[in-house]
Amino acid sequence: MVDQAKRKTLKNVAGIGAGTIAAAVSPAALSQLTNSQKLNGSDAISVNEGLVEIQVSTRISPTANELEVVLTNTGSVPATITDMTPAEINTARGKFDFQALIEAGDLQLAEGESVSVPMQHHPVVLDGSALGRRTVQLNQALRRNVSIITDGNSLAAVTHKNQTSFA
Repeated sequence: MVDQAKRKTLKNVAGIGAGTIAAAVSPAALSQLTNSQKLNGSDAISVNEGLVEIQVSTRISPTANELEVVLTNTGSVPATITDMTPAEINTARGKFDFQALIEAGDLQLAEGESVSVPMQHHPVVLDGSALGRRTVQLNQALRRNVSIITDGNSLAAVTHKNQTSFA
């Protein structure tokens, strides 16, 4: 049976050994290894190749003078949105129905193309808070909850724009 002092000594020796190995494989040694295995331009693989990038932002609707959510394809490839989670976001003043975008079929967005999701007001709106406060709450809900599925099985890279624009 190993007593606590011996056990502690063994742990320290193992830690020192791991530190020595880590120091031996220094950044200089790793850079020499990678320099000897350089890829030419044709062999390089882009990590973002074919990745759908969607920006989620909010703006003030020019027709309803109310908040709306805007989805913009900021990537370099066309996007086919097949599903969004959640299907809708409820706020105190109304809801944003993302499912309505894809009810008739998949949503196609070309490079740089945008689509807006207007707010559908609740029958009785008891929230008279300032527009800035409602915008902050909506942006927080979008940041926490929204995920976008493309081509039926791939997650899109979703970015959020913090600034609310005026259309």
